[in-house]
Amino acid sequence: MALSLDDPLLWGVVFVLVFVVEVLVVMNMKGDAGKGRYERRSQDAVLAEGEELTDVLSRFVEDQQGDRIGETVGMDGDLVIVKASDQAAYKAIPRKHLVRSGETFKVQGVVSWGEAERLGAEWKERQHRVVEYQADELPEDERP
Repeated sequence: MALSLDDPLLWGVVFVLVFVVEVLVVMNMKGDAGKGRYERRSQDAVLAEGEELTDVLSRFVEDQQGDRIGETVGMDGDLVIVKASDQAAYKAIPRKHLVRSGETFKVQGVVSWGEAERLGAEWKERQHRVVEYQADELPEDERP
């Protein structure tokens, strides 16, 4: 069954496809509107082509002067989560500001450290759960 340009079925299919593409474009534009550089986009890790999550995690992070900031412990979208060396704080640094230098990452560019700490604290709240057990639920060797 050959379709010709005057076939209403062909034009119906074309109309539906154009409409779906239009809706996707508009939704995508609305979804990105107002998002700042540090806004959380997704929980899926955003990695460079050929890069794996294991290439990013458990790496030390240093500032421009070579002082250790902390160690990478997770990713949240395009943010790398760093557990600070000097305190129990977490910092969320955009992946584009981290440059690989051997086995470590060096911070490159201007990072808003206050915002990085705020987003790191939000990540910690979402990821860390305190699990409490009743005494009879604990293994026998750990019971009080």
